[in-house]
Amino acid sequence: MRKVAGEKSSQFNGVCWNKAARKWHVQITLDGQLKGMGVFHNEEEAARAFDAAARETGANVVSFNFPH
Repeated sequence: MRKVAGEKSSQFNGVCWNKAARKWHVQITLDGQLKGMGVFHNEEEAARAFDAAARETGANVVSFNFPH
């Protein structure tokens, strides 16, 4: 995910701060398309959701946030 100057960003892959919703947003790339996977109150919960979505969909991710 590309980081924007001044934007609060997560320390985890696939997770970014949604300023309007004031929640953590999860995104994953599937078949060349960016797909939203939901919003979460907790940053770590969002990161775990990203990992689960990547495993379930077989998405090609560089690294998981929490290896098995």
